[in-house]
Amino acid sequence: MASLTGIGEGGERVPPRPAARRRPIGARETSSRWPSDIAFLARLGIAPAVLDDACARAARLGIAPADALVCAGAIGETTYFQALAGSLGLPFLDADRLAAAARPGMVPAAAIRHGRLVGLAGGVTGRGAATAPLGPEVDDLRRLLAEKPHLARQIAIATPSSIRTVLTAAAGESLTASAREGLARRFPEMSALAVLTRLQRLALAGTLGLVAAAGIVFPGAMLVLLNIVLTLVFLAVVAVRILAVMKPQMRERRAARAPDEALPVYSVLVPLYREGAMVAGLVAALGRLDYPPERLDIKLVVEADDAETRGAIAALGIGPPFEVVVVPPSQPRTKPKALAFALPLVRGDFVVVYDAEDRPDPDQLRVALAAFWRGGPKLGCVQGRLDIDPEGGWIAGQFLAEYAGQFHVLLPFLAMMRLPLPLGGTSNHFRREVLERIGGWDPFNVTEDADIGQRLARFGYRAAVIASATRETAPGSFGVWLRQRTRWMKGWMQTYLVHMRRPRRLLADLNPAGFLALQVMVGGMVLSALVHPVFLVAGVVVLAGLADLVAANGVFGRVLLGIDAFNLVAGYAGAIAVAAVGLERRRAGRLVGRLVTLPVYWVLISLAAYRAVYQLWRDPFLWEKTPHEPTSQGDDTVRSRASGRGGSRH
Repeated sequence: MASLTGIGEGGERVPPRPAARRRPIGARETSSRWPSDIAFLARLGIAPAVLDDACARAARLGIAPADALVCAGAIGETTYFQALAGSLGLPFLDADRLAAAARPGMVPAAAIRHGRLVGLAGGVTGRGAATAPLGPEVDDLRRLLAEKPHLARQIAIATPSSIRTVLTAAAGESLTASAREGLARRFPEMSALAVLTRLQRLALAGTLGLVAAAGIVFPGAMLVLLNIVLTLVFLAVVAVRILAVMKPQMRERRAARAPDEALPVYSVLVPLYREGAMVAGLVAALGRLDYPPERLDIKLVVEADDAETRGAIAALGIGPPFEVVVVPPSQPRTKPKALAFALPLVRGDFVVVYDAEDRPDPDQLRVALAAFWRGGPKLGCVQGRLDIDPEGGWIAGQFLAEYAGQFHVLLPFLAMMRLPLPLGGTSNHFRREVLERIGGWDPFNVTEDADIGQRLARFGYRAAVIASATRETAPGSFGVWLRQRTRWMKGWMQTYLVHMRRPRRLLADLNPAGFLALQVMVGGMVLSALVHPVFLVAGVVVLAGLADLVAANGVFGRVLLGIDAFNLVAGYAGAIAVAAVGLERRRAGRLVGRLVTLPVYWVLISLAAYRAVYQLWRDPFLWEKTPHEPTSQGDDTVRSRASGRGGSRH
């Protein structure tokens, strides 16, 4: 099919001629005061001052005036394109009629991103193409219709969002296959599709068999050896925590505020599943981002069978820069699979992931962008800090302290040392080209953030932490917390097993410091959770004065019990120090008293770790959903934005 209005068959933009040479043509031109793509709106009651402001903003940002009008809420996307169709003397197809008439054929990702052209055949209109022209493309189309009037019988107008929805649905099968299999095809050794490789199964079976045999023949020596290994691992974790506490807090340089016209398009991905109650607050929070809406590409990624969330989004009547991406049902049903499905559709040079309950600082995109510009092309990811609301019960309090230590102490320390970061699951900002180069998210890893942090490092990219925070809520009950923590632990086990498939290759990719960081921060954390009950029993025995009664080998047995008890105390001390310093840096030092019950919290983490081992064996890709409760988010922001948009985008 021939290209229309500056968009080629593959969806690529055809560079327009300079705007100064374009003169509005056609009988429906209203005034030469404004470009022809918005001049006709004066007849619809749009005030001249509003049109003037849109033209001025469009000239400053290098966009079409219609984009400025729609993003400002002066007119709805549907209303604008319906009026444009009338101005051109062409029919307008709403979303339903377009879906019935569209015959898109093969759809490249570039065509979906731009959302400007889709083929039509039969159906409602019998026409040849539906298009969504903007800016100078409107002049092109007027000229084309003036030169070839018969084409008016073959062309219809639709909204860009409707066209993108139709194209996404048409490409659903290929996008799903790419989301499921893309990483496994490109980098099979870095995919969690297989829990254990054949070599790993043999190595694990051999190691367990050797340990069991040695334990039977040389029980004392084997007990000593296991204690030494566990002690070294445990103390390595403690050492990292102590070093992180001792490292002074890095002062982030505040960059000068970049002008809007210098900002690139920024894509925001929000995977949602059964989050109908959270949608209004989420949209309000994202609506407060301090970033020009014309440069935003916010995609709410929902599952096709999630009628609750899709209905809640539709009820808000939101339009650009918000857009819904519908993920067809397929296994695995995981957050990273949904993100991998949406990645080819994003239009931004930079991508950030948020969760349903997130409330990012309004300036976070600008702060992250400044960090990328300052860090250079090898800075592939910027992690925003996650701060938990200081509300809720005992679990919420422990969760808050844990996050304070993780995001105000440990991750900044690892970033300063240029070591691989086990990223948080949200507020991760990426260079899109880097994300695509490393294979995107692993749909089979249920803690995709930890995995992608390691993969970035293996491909030679760094990650940084910025001071801009995202506020979240803690799990509301023990059951919710346990399911979430089980999933995290299982994903960390997956991450360790995947990246340790070829240790020599891993060492070459990460260098010795990065290799050791993976052993401590991923493998060590998991192992610590698994062996913590052993150390806890030893500590209780020693503190209760029962060492002589339970030590099987006299003085030697008491020494081993003492070492285990020391590991326990050192572990608690390191964790409490990190959490306490994190709370102080977060200016929440009044909550330090909650750390008294940290040992109980660690027992629950161990329970989650053993539950994760069981799931890794029985159901490795099970994603246990974490339900969220709505908080006060200023929903009036949503209503005010939606009310000015005319037609809804979805």
